[in-house]
Amino acid sequence: MAKSFKEKFKTWLSAEVEIEYKACIYFGCILAFACCYNLWRGTNYVNIFHMLEMIFTAYIVCYLQVYFFHNFDEAEKIDSSSILGAALCTGIYTVISWLFNWFERNLIAEILFSGYMLLLFFSIYLINKIKRIADTEKLNGMLEEFKKGKEDEQ
Repeated sequence: MAKSFKEKFKTWLSAEVEIEYKACIYFGCILAFACCYNLWRGTNYVNIFHMLEMIFTAYIVCYLQVYFFHNFDEAEKIDSSSILGAALCTGIYTVISWLFNWFERNLIAEILFSGYMLLLFFSIYLINKIKRIADTEKLNGMLEEFKKGKEDEQ
């Protein structure tokens, strides 16, 4: 049976909120890396144009993550498609950082950035997994309390 407009809208809105959440997290982490790199270089600012490129890149990559790479950082387990998705997204970030000169095309910085992004994907995967476990435990506890309440009423 076909989904109603309301169901399609809810699904779309949920994905958009998820993309917004992811893009903000990834942008913040990329910006933190850029700040550390610039501090190491002896400057205390990040180019505003680089920041715009970073946020737009984060949005594009997050759309790819959600719609083409099966949301690998929120998967139940890490499998070959999750690894492929993380590697491809890391490659996209690295190529764009090189093209837009975020790290002065410094090869060592680019390699460190790639490793950082892979670690970031894995860390966010673990955080999401831990959050799901905590949410499940909370919901199970609420269900048990609800069942006890129903039994007490009878």
